[in-house]
Amino acid sequence: ITFYCCPNGFKFWTSRARSNLISLQTIVIDIDAHKSDLTTDQLQAHIKEFVPKLLDKLFFTPNFISFTGRGVHFWYCIEPCHASFLDTYNRCAKGLVSCFKEAVSSIGESILEVDERASGNATRLYRIPYSYNLKSGTWSDGEMLHTERLPIETLHGALQALKYVSCFPEREKEKEKSVN
Repeated sequence: ITFYCCPNGFKFWTSRARSNLISLQTIVIDIDAHKSDLTTDQLQAHIKEFVPKLLDKLFFTPNFISFTGRGVHFWYCIEPCHASFLDTYNRCAKGLVSCFKEAVSSIGESILEVDERASGNATRLYRIPYSYNLKSGTWSDGEMLHTERLPIETLHGALQALKYVSCFPEREKEKEKSVN
């Protein structure tokens, strides 16, 4: 049986709509091999070699890594905060995605890529570590790296300082509107 969870809190269990969010607790970055001809065993060996190289390139160590079968999730636990911080959460998620894309590119990785659509989505479901993955026919695995939780403001400030998050999100929104 395959199990999934959403690492953020909702007012009611019946809906994962953004309007139903009540607390933000985790940002997950999803890296997958959607276009790989490798067998599951070959891919899992590749992922095990890839992760330490990636961790060496990152400015922020994730709390937990979940090896999902044909990919890997990097879990960043933040101090729980109210859903009113969703804009800050989204900017942090976008900044972490940029950080990961840059790190993956600098390694010269061609098989694994950041799944931007799945990464950092506050309402997304993610595979529960140690559950069975029917698609790959394997059990997922995980590794806890540390238990420290950063306040969302601290993470946001650090991503701003590293230029992964704009100091002026309003200007960024104006640029996006003018492009569209």
